[in-house]
Amino acid sequence: MGLGEQRSYFNVASPAIYAGAALRYFLEMRGVRVVGRDIKHEQVPPSARKFAELESLPLHEIVQLMNKYSNNFIAEALVKTLGKEIKGAPGTTEKGLESFAKKLRAWE
Repeated sequence: MGLGEQRSYFNVASPAIYAGAALRYFLEMRGVRVVGRDIKHEQVPPSARKFAELESLPLHEIVQLMNKYSNNFIAEALVKTLGKEIKGAPGTTEKGLESFAKKLRAWE
């Protein structure tokens, strides 16, 4: 069974849980047996192996989409990413806003 591109626009309260549920759904659609029903949002164990990697759009395209659709979800993700890059993992809203405010003060 071939699956074409699917696109949906909606807010997701817990992106990690949603991603886990979507992964389980698509694996099961392709005939992969998934054991267990619980999806957990926890630290990744050191023994975990990466099995996929997705490349993000360039930052300027993400900001264009955020502005075009007035998308607060994208804005929050960018703030958290900024916090992670400057203050270390995990990326949080608080870390991102602190980093953003510090940069703005430096431009005064």
